[in-house]
Amino acid sequence: MGGRPQKEWAIYKGDQFVFMGTTNECAKELGVHPDTIRFYSTPIYKKRLEKRGNLDNSTVVVDLGEVQEND
Repeated sequence: MGGRPQKEWAIYKGDQFVFMGTTNECAKELGVHPDTIRFYSTPIYKKRLEKRGNLDNSTVVVDLGEVQEND
């Protein structure tokens, strides 16, 4: 039996790939709370980045869907 499905994310700094993993793995890699990873995927965060203008050094996450985590 598998565990519950977890979201998997790809993390980018500008156009540069940084890391790929579950919400908790990405949060640990970046040293942030898991809620921050989820926030980075929201339309409001993307809108804030657009207002800032310089996206070259911005952290962006891409939702890759769900993966089954084993217990």
